[in-house]
Amino acid sequence: MKKFFLENSNKFIQWVKNGLNAMTYTWYLEYKNIFSDIGVLSLFFAAFLVYPILYPLPFYKGHEIVREVPIAVIDNDKSSLSRQFIRMCDGSENIRVAMHHTSLDEAKKDFYQNKINGILVIPENFSNDIYRNQSANVSVYCDASYFYLYKQVLTGVKYVAAYMSAGIQIQKLQSKGLSQAAAMEARDPVPVISIPLFNPSNSYTDYLIPAILILILQQTLLIGIGFLGGLSYEKQKYHYYAPMINTKGGVISLLFGKAGAYMSLYLLHSIYLFGIIFRFHGLPMKSGIFTLMVFITPFLLSVIFLGISLSTIFRTREMAMLLLLCTSIPFILVSGFSWPVIAMPKWLQWLSMLLPSTFGIDGFMKIAILGGNLQDVSFQWISLWILTFIYFLIATYAMKTIIKKSTKYMEGPL
Repeated sequence: MKKFFLENSNKFIQWVKNGLNAMTYTWYLEYKNIFSDIGVLSLFFAAFLVYPILYPLPFYKGHEIVREVPIAVIDNDKSSLSRQFIRMCDGSENIRVAMHHTSLDEAKKDFYQNKINGILVIPENFSNDIYRNQSANVSVYCDASYFYLYKQVLTGVKYVAAYMSAGIQIQKLQSKGLSQAAAMEARDPVPVISIPLFNPSNSYTDYLIPAILILILQQTLLIGIGFLGGLSYEKQKYHYYAPMINTKGGVISLLFGKAGAYMSLYLLHSIYLFGIIFRFHGLPMKSGIFTLMVFITPFLLSVIFLGISLSTIFRTREMAMLLLLCTSIPFILVSGFSWPVIAMPKWLQWLSMLLPSTFGIDGFMKIAILGGNLQDVSFQWISLWILTFIYFLIATYAMKTIIKKSTKYMEGPL
């Protein structure tokens, strides 16, 4: 019994040593492949280091909030009240009265030439309707195909109209003998207090960039791994791994070696992203680096094994670049960041759960922007570990298959 135990323990120790040696050697080879190819280096380092700096520049400090959208005004009433309304619109932070026109046709020309982004039309009986205690209307024309500008123009005019209406109603109530305080309370008995959480300035940068940076992590990693897969097929390197996969647990050592190389690089990239880029751009960060790294670990691993699985189907480097580069927009769309997941078709909701970026962006936003902890994102964290396991199994099968096919192809002509 003792002899049996010693023999099996020695075999196990030797198996572990062989596995560690194979993993270390694969790790070394992957580093060698990465640092010997300028294309891979540009993806893993140049693109990742520079892109997070350049991407937020259009929304940089002072330009991340859209203010004073230019509009044209057509004043058909030409009264003191209409002029007051126009001055209030011009004083709004959302819109700016850039032009005055006498007809809608004139304003349309400037609108189609992009000189203005909206048209405000004050009707002829504007002041008379107000003095007669009747409803006075104004017309606003704005481009609904550009939602952000549409929202700013419409919100600006609505705010001014509501403010002016409140002032007129309070004056009428005061004329009936009410005090200013009583008149204000009678006019608005249930005031609504709006408290914007997590992005009080309504900054487009604080909303958009954090999620995009997580997607950059995923896409550069996927494209880089796919690029290496296409390179290995082009240079017929897969058959060199044949002795490794023919041993017990060899393919696991192979995958762990590859994953170790990518993981070591992208953990450093993550520290650069969260520790430097977020501070450089002044982006909100309500979590410590340790919590972020614990959460990002299964995200990176799931992306790595997904990338290894996909890399086995590419036959050239260019093929990997073209196919994976075009997935960026669909991935951000189905992540639930730009459009609510609950509003998507059920089949698309289920499909989105196969992508690491879906859980990665959701969990990261809750930790970094909303100030949550790991317990608050336990569902996303566990889901990423499940994806890691699933893609690890797929990568195991895919890597075995491509190596065996490559080996047969090399032996065929002989």
